[in-house]
Amino acid sequence: MVYDEHAAAIGRTPVAAEIDYGAIKSWVGVCEQKHDNCWRLRVRRDKWPTIPYGFWVIDIETRRIVPADHKKTRYVALSYVWGPSHGSYNHFSTLVEDSAQQQQQRHVPLPETLPQTLADAMEFCTRVGERYLWIDALCIDQRDAEMKATVIGNMHLIYMGATFTLITIAGGSADAGLPGVRAGSRAAPVVLPFVAASLARPVPAIAEALNASVWKTRGWTYQEGCLATRCIVIGRDEVFFRC
Repeated sequence: MVYDEHAAAIGRTPVAAEIDYGAIKSWVGVCEQKHDNCWRLRVRRDKWPTIPYGFWVIDIETRRIVPADHKKTRYVALSYVWGPSHGSYNHFSTLVEDSAQQQQQRHVPLPETLPQTLADAMEFCTRVGERYLWIDALCIDQRDAEMKATVIGNMHLIYMGATFTLITIAGGSADAGLPGVRAGSRAAPVVLPFVAASLARPVPAIAEALNASVWKTRGWTYQEGCLATRCIVIGRDEVFFRC
């Protein structure tokens, strides 16, 4: 089991209508600065094999997909359930090659419309100060057999090398979104005040939330969680952190 009470650190935000991005940035910062075991694991990244071909990331600031070095680029990886209602993208057909005259880097423009989970993941990264995001559906050219084979064969390096993996366990498709990112996407807690105490609806612990999720039933996504060295898990009611 990946998420257990003996993890190096488990953070949990209080239930609220919106995500506490300050708390999340604090969790990641504390792990990066004070967790010796996590730091040593990250240092070893320089000794990992290099993905020889096909590693691209979303540049959220420019809304472009650009080639990157997975060992040198600070990026977030997304783990989510795609669901049955979506086909694959062909946006790599709009690849823009390098142009010194136009001062353009080789890139692929993002599709104009995205499933809600993908759009919310980009917003989440912006709010926590992360510029680059890897999402399989967008960062792999489905027409390029060599790229697909290379990236899939090196998936462990992608998730191990991410600054953190953003895992969404709410909903069963890419249309579900990330609760708490957008206004109205997560219900505020109902608290009933009494003289000596207050009553509120209990929320599940991380193990309960995971066991009830579609995400855990898919071997592909569960593997991603196992490979990740630092995780932020977004559930229906709360956000959990594990390193």
